[in-house]
Amino acid sequence: MLTELADPSPTLYVILGAIAVVLGAIAFRRQKRSDVINFAIAAMVLLALFLIDLAVESPREQIFKSIQEMETATQNKKHADVFKHVSDSFKYRSWDKKGLQEKAQLVEVLPNWEGIKVLGLNRKGFDKKDTTTAEQRFEVQPLRMPGTEYRYDCIATFKKEGDQWRLIGFRLEKDGKEVTPPGL
Repeated sequence: MLTELADPSPTLYVILGAIAVVLGAIAFRRQKRSDVINFAIAAMVLLALFLIDLAVESPREQIFKSIQEMETATQNKKHADVFKHVSDSFKYRSWDKKGLQEKAQLVEVLPNWEGIKVLGLNRKGFDKKDTTTAEQRFEVQPLRMPGTEYRYDCIATFKKEGDQWRLIGFRLEKDGKEVTPPGL
């Protein structure tokens, strides 16, 4: 299904809504059968778009959901729930999925560790590379870290595996330059 229908932009809703309102006002004022039909068509198109958007989860929506679930899992110290969204082919620097899991288990037991906070997760940061690969840009910061010293731009790469999008890698940037946070 077309991504535009499964994940319509707010602008498309506004345009279709405005068309339906205008045609509805015309139909109400003139009360001609043809005007009512035009309004009904516009209203049905708007309703169909809404129902498709509601029923079909787009790649961007699936990736958003995965990122939000990983964020919540880090805050609840449930690294197994984080790694169900990570591909077996994951790579970050010299680490694979297993290496990152071991590091997460070490960090999880620290007394001041409260997880990460995802900031700026939005439609604008999504970039679908091809049918099975997409990137999502957002900001990430450990909780309980004041200021912006440990706040990074994260470019997460996801790959479609079966019917699920899984994290295969990421880059962290600070001021437009790739960085490695302390401890990684």
